[in-house]
Amino acid sequence: MDKMLDESFKNDMKFQKGRDTSFQNFMNAQPHTPTYIAKYADRELTTGLKGVTNEETEQRLDAIVRLFCNLHGRDVFIKQYSKFLSTRLLNKTSISREAEEIMLNKLKVECGLNTVNKMS
Repeated sequence: MDKMLDESFKNDMKFQKGRDTSFQNFMNAQPHTPTYIAKYADRELTTGLKGVTNEETEQRLDAIVRLFCNLHGRDVFIKQYSKFLSTRLLNKTSISREAEEIMLNKLKVECGLNTVNKMS
């Protein structure tokens, strides 16, 4: 689909900026969006990644982080994600320790070492 968009709009920067801004506005129109994304990440890390290849795991976690990057309420996401992470680790419901570490590393890149160290 991205290829079709690239061809149709010839990588027009105005179009790309408008598309990205519109998506960001749409996502942030509802105050519960950060919580919903954290819940989605939790579901992926408890059941959604079962039987999935490493490559697909990376893609799914990348998609969650891309959504996170568009959030204005990142602190709400981090708080909810931390709560879900604690629950997963205490109850041993995480599908993969490796996937947890990958997700934390991706978040570390986006929001900094100090924020992620508070979570783990």
